[in-house]
Amino acid sequence: MVVQFLENEHLPRIEKCGTPQTPIHQAGWALSHHGNSPIGQLVRACKYEGAGPFPLSLVMRAVEVLYTRYPIAQINGIISVPPTRSGLLVEIFARQVAATVNREYLPALAKLRDTLEQKSLKNRLQKEDNVKGAFVVPSPQLVAGRTLLLIDDIYDSGKMLREAGRTLMQAGARVIYPLTITRTLHSDNQ
Repeated sequence: MVVQFLENEHLPRIEKCGTPQTPIHQAGWALSHHGNSPIGQLVRACKYEGAGPFPLSLVMRAVEVLYTRYPIAQINGIISVPPTRSGLLVEIFARQVAATVNREYLPALAKLRDTLEQKSLKNRLQKEDNVKGAFVVPSPQLVAGRTLLLIDDIYDSGKMLREAGRTLMQAGARVIYPLTITRTLHSDNQ
């Protein structure tokens, strides 16, 4: 597999969250910063401008990152974060990644209630309150004991991934690895 882009571009890191006693998710990666990067522009066009599904080039980039930066042999399920606004964009992307790496896509995470877009909120507390208790795993047997890749489109504050990861861990998942397509430049892990 050719990984030429990895030498030419910095991949934004998603830091490990939780404590040794109560892990939320392992360290992971974003494919690019959001802003004006080419990938950020693709995400913006698909998510906000009606350009359709994320292009296959992003799926292949995600697959390259999976094979070079994740313990792909340990991952035995792929899950997407349920949408706030983007419809099935992230789910379709996650299903394509899963099919390409021959892993099972698990429709195991659902929203209990609507949430606001994280980018519309002003601080970490608002972002945390926005997603707190927003997710459920209707069929915990789908995730019990599994090592999962959790995919979302944009990493903003990390609160959405943390809450989704916490919900999956409480439902019995063994380990969660996050992957996002982009990461905002102002994001933090606090």
